Amino acid sequence: MSPDGSRVAFIRITADERKDAYETTIWLARTDGREPPRQLTRGPRDKGLRWSPDGKHLAFDRSIDHEGGPKPSQIFVLALDGGEARAITEIPRGAASPQWSPDGRTIAFSASARPNELNRDDEKKEKPRESDVRVITEAVYRANGAADFGYVDRDRPSHIWTVTVPDGAAPLAVPQQVTSGDFSETNFRFSPDGARLFFVSNPVKEPYYVPSDSDLYSVPASGGEATRVVSIDGTIGDYAFSPDAARVAFVGTLHGAPVRSYSQSDLFVADLASGAPRNLTASYDFDVDGGLGGDQRAPRGGAPSGPVWSRDGTTLVIKVGEQGDAVLKRVDAATGRIEALTRGHHDVMAYTADASGQKLALILSTQTVLGNVQVLDASTGAMSQLTAFNDELFNQLALSEPEEMWYTGIDGKKIQGWILKPSGFDASKKYPMILEIHGGPHSAYGNTFTHEFQWMAAKGYVVLFTNPRGSSNYGQEFGNIIQFKYPGDDYKDLMAGVDEILKKGYVDEARRSPITHVKSIQTPLMFILGDEDWRTPPSAGGEQLFRALKYLKRPTVMVRFPDENHELSRSGKPWHRVERLQHIVGWMDKYLMGKKIETY
Repeated sequence: MSPDGSRVAFIRITADERKDAYETTIWLARTDGREPPRQLTRGPRDKGLRWSPDGKHLAFDRSIDHEGGPKPSQIFVLALDGGEARAITEIPRGAASPQWSPDGRTIAFSASARPNELNRDDEKKEKPRESDVRVITEAVYRANGAADFGYVDRDRPSHIWTVTVPDGAAPLAVPQQVTSGDFSETNFRFSPDGARLFFVSNPVKEPYYVPSDSDLYSVPASGGEATRVVSIDGTIGDYAFSPDAARVAFVGTLHGAPVRSYSQSDLFVADLASGAPRNLTASYDFDVDGGLGGDQRAPRGGAPSGPVWSRDGTTLVIKVGEQGDAVLKRVDAATGRIEALTRGHHDVMAYTADASGQKLALILSTQTVLGNVQVLDASTGAMSQLTAFNDELFNQLALSEPEEMWYTGIDGKKIQGWILKPSGFDASKKYPMILEIHGGPHSAYGNTFTHEFQWMAAKGYVVLFTNPRGSSNYGQEFGNIIQFKYPGDDYKDLMAGVDEILKKGYVDEARRSPITHVKSIQTPLMFILGDEDWRTPPSAGGEQLFRALKYLKRPTVMVRFPDENHELSRSGKPWHRVERLQHIVGWMDKYLMGKKIETY
C-alpha cells in the first residue's frame, strides 16, 4: 500500500510454460478501482518492493538473466513519473530486502559481501587458490533451499548495509556496511526519526543446543555499537513502531517449560524507553500471525504481514490462524480486547497498510478462489477487489466447494476437516477416496485454494483433508499434545476421519487411502523425492524403504526430481509441479481406478 493509500504496488507471478520458470513483475493499481491495474516492470525476477516515504519511487530487488543463470539480485529504484528502473547497488553476491529511511534519501539492505570485495581493482588481481574442501564443525550444516548445494555458509552472515539514493543520473554512491560480526541480522528497518536501524538477531554460536531465541536490537544508522532493545524468553518476529514512536508492537513466541515442540505466537507491546514487554494475547488461544498451508503461495513474491497500528495508537491489526482460517483481528493496545476485522472463511495471505493504518492492501484466497488483491477499510471493514487475473481461466472450470466437517478423534478431541467431492457428484454412487496429510506437523489445512486437491477431485476422487492433533490454528494445548507421540496419535485422528466419511456411504471401502494398509506394506507405494531436499533427504527414508520394498517384490516406484527441494509442491519448477501431480494421480488411477498405466 502506498503511504497515502491511493495506490497498491504488487508482484504478479506467472508460470512461463516455455521457459519452465516463474516470472515476477511489478504492477500498480489505484485503490479506488477507477483504472485497471497496469504493469510497471518487465521482470523477470523482481521482488521485495517498498514505497519511498513520499510515494514517488519504488525500491525492489531484481535478478537479471546472464549466461549460466541469473546474476545475484541488486537493489533497483523506479521513479513513478517515468523512465526505467535503475540499479543503485553493484554488490558481489547480491543485495536484497530494501528499506527506505524516513527522509527517502537512504536505503538499507542486506548483503553477505565483505567490504574489501567492493573494490573493483581487486577483481583484476590474480587471486590465490581457495580450497574447495569443507571443514564441518557445526551439527546444522545443511538446510533446505540453501544456495550452495544445500550447505549453510557460516563464514558469510547477512549484514545490514546502507546506500544513498542518487539523484537522477548522478553517479552511484558507495554502500556502507552498518553491522558486522559472526551473526546475521533480519527484519531490519529505520527508526521513525531515521537515526537508528532496528533489527532482530540471535548472537549465539551453535544455537541448536538451547531453545530458539532472538531479540530486538538497534544500531546507529551510520554504524557503531548495537544495543539490545527488547527481549523475551523466546523469539521475536515482525514488529512495528507506534505513531508516537514511543512503543513497538511485535509478534513473539515464548518458550515452554519444560521445552515443548509447538509454541504458539502472541502479540506484544513494549515501551522503547524501558524495553518492558506486555503480552496482549496471553489469554487468546489462537495462532497470532499464523497462516494456512497450501500449494499456491507465490514463489519469490513475498508475503508481508505483521502488526499495524491505528492512527491514534490505541489499536493494532494482526493476522491470526483460527480454526482453518487466516483472518485479520483488531486488538486493543491497552487491554488486549480482540474483535474480528475480516469475516467469513478465507486466507489472508499477506497485507500492508498506508501511513495512517486506516487502509490496508491484502491478498485474499478461499477454497475456490486464487489470491486476489483487495483493499480493506479498517474503520468499516468494507472490502473491494482490485485484481481478477485468473477469472478467465476459472470461469471455464468446474470447481468444487469443500464440505466442512467436525468429528471426534481419540480421547474426545474435536477434529476439523473438509471433504472435496468430484464435479457432478452423485451420493448414490461409490467413489475412490484420497486422504491428504499435511506435514509440519505444526501446520494447518484450511480455507485457501489448493490446486492439488481440486485437480484430484476433477479426476473423480473424493478428497479428505483434516487437521489432526498437532496442527496449528487450534490452540497451544492441541498443537503440543503430540510431543513424544508423533507419529502415532495423529494417525488415529486421521483414521477416525476416514471412518467418519465411510459412514456417509459414497466412498468405496475397497478403494481406501493407501495409508489404511501401511502396517502390512502390501499397498502399492510411490515415493516422490526432491534430490536437493535437505529437510527430509531422500537417503534418510524414501530411498531405503523403496529398496526394501523392491527386495520384498512389492509394487513400488520412486520418482526423483532433480534440482528440487522440500518446496517442490509449492514453488518447484512449473513443469515439475505438473509432473508431480500427474505421477501421483497416475499411481492412484492404476491401483484404485484399475486403469492401465504403462509408466509403472
